[in-house]
Amino acid sequence: MSGFDDAGVFFSDNFTLDDGQDANQVNRTSYQRRFKDFLRKFHDANFTYKYRDELKRHYNLHQFWLHISLEDLASFDEELAGKLQKQPTEFLPLFEAAAKEMADEVTQPRPEGEEEIEDIQIMISSDANPVSIRHLKEFTYP
Repeated sequence: MSGFDDAGVFFSDNFTLDDGQDANQVNRTSYQRRFKDFLRKFHDANFTYKYRDELKRHYNLHQFWLHISLEDLASFDEELAGKLQKQPTEFLPLFEAAAKEMADEVTQPRPEGEEEIEDIQIMISSDANPVSIRHLKEFTYP
């Protein structure tokens, strides 16, 4: 019975799918698709596609950024907004990749010489819990 008490190293391959694709990559792709759906489908009360139209307008003016309201994202997909708010370094690049894909779709066809799509910077704003920079150190998150 020797060896049963030996603290060995165990490996469990729980993070790969049957075809060898990483589950984390599948989740990232899923979140990116949801961000893209938000940019494509979000509309205001007048059925104006706010972010899709703004992205097209900005891109055609060579302004490669998009200002997003966190409240709009939360009204469209509350879980996605929560993830972005709690883990911005993980989810903001996915949002920017989705915006780049969306810019590629809405600006077709582009002029000759501008076939390569530019990166889009996403800027997030929120009206919830405004805190001045001086008080960030003392601010406690809920």
